[in-house]
Amino acid sequence: MKTELAAEKPDLGPNGLEWITVPVLIKGRFGQLIRDVEISSNEFYTKHIKQIQQNYRCARYYDDYAAELFDRFAEYGKNLRCAT
Repeated sequence: MKTELAAEKPDLGPNGLEWITVPVLIKGRFGQLIRDVEISSNEFYTKHIKQIQQNYRCARYYDDYAAELFDRFAEYGKNLRCAT
């Protein structure tokens, strides 16, 4: 039986749309509300940070906002609504 699922969201990169995935727990949670969905592992944040750095480091305001954004990643808990 599957216990995890990946919630996906597109991100625009240099090669077009790239999917950012968030691993979430699903076992025994059918029909749960989005606000109740739990993230199964926080390891994906490292991948997201690298992807954002690669796609946006040359953007005009990257340096103004990147540090704050990455600090907020560190604050995220186990709830999907905090990560979206």
